[in-house]
Formats: sequence, structure tokens, C-alpha cells
Amino acid sequence: MRIKAGYFAIATFGALLLLRVTVQAAPSKGESLLNKGDSIAVYVDAEDFEAIKAAKKGAVVKLKVLENVARSGEKLINKGDAVFATVTGRSHGGMYGGAGNAKLTIDSTHSNAKSKVPLRGSLLLKGKSSTPKTIISIVLFPIGWLIKGGDIEPPEGGKNVYKPVVTDDTPVYYQR
Repeated sequence: MRIKAGYFAIATFGALLLLRVTVQAAPSKGESLLNKGDSIAVYVDAEDFEAIKAAKKGAVVKLKVLENVARSGEKLINKGDAVFATVTGRSHGGMYGGAGNAKLTIDSTHSNAKSKVPLRGSLLLKGKSSTPKTIISIVLFPIGWLIKGGDIEPPEGGKNVYKPVVTDDTPVYYQR
């Protein structure tokens, strides 16, 4: 009987110790508010661009948050977190020297505690079209079918940042 009581005491002590360790390790959560119209800077990196280039209309692609979003000294959204966008239009370089393009509607991101933040914004990525090629292809009508325009290209340095805005007043949960 003593052995069973000893095992019971050890098991109880172990359970209490494990509970205490678990409670201390769990990060605490806080809540803040992102106001309607607040902007969040996002950008397209090389990996995201390749996914956009391969995407078709209706596909969901990812962009990245450019800088931390903070309120009262607390980070709500971390730099580099995913921003989700839907491809609303996609065309490749076409006949007669027409340029390809990709139209994206920015939908949402998540806080560092995984609460959804709805966003509103759009961006357009364009390829190169050649005016001389277009003129030649129109003048020499049958040859125009053979002259193709360029597909979308990665945005240049300063043109790579977009600023979608928060759709509605959104309570955001974050980890401390």
C-alpha cells in the first residue's frame, strides 16, 4: 500500500510541476485596434513574383509585409509576414506586340497571433510593349500575328512597394 501511495504522490507532484511549466511557457496575448484606412506597406519579392507570373486568374498569391506594424510599442504584424492577394486578371504577351499584365486585388494579412486583418488595395504589374513593333505589325497585317509582346517583369526598386489600407476597424490580437 505504501508503494502505491508513493507513486501517487510522485505522479501528483509531476503533474503540478508540468502544469506550472506549461503555464509559464505560454505567451500572453494582447489586443489592439487597427483603424479603417490605416495603411500597411507590402512588397513583391523574387519568389512572390515567380508565383504571380505562373498564376492564373482567380489564384491566391502571397506578397510580404515591408515593415513591422506597431501600436503602443507592441508589434501587431511582423515584417515579412504573408499578405494574400487574388489574381483578378492575367494576360501574357500577345500578338501585335501587346504587353502582358497581372492585376491583383490585395485581400488580407494576419497578425502575429494569427487574427485576420482584412485589407483593400490593388496593383498592376506590366510587361514591355514595343510601339515600333506594334506599328510594324499593324502595317504588315499578317506579320503581326508573329510579333509577341513581353510578359510581366519584376517591379523596379522604388516601384515595388504598395500600400493597401485596412478595410474596417479591426481588433487585432498579438503575442507579447
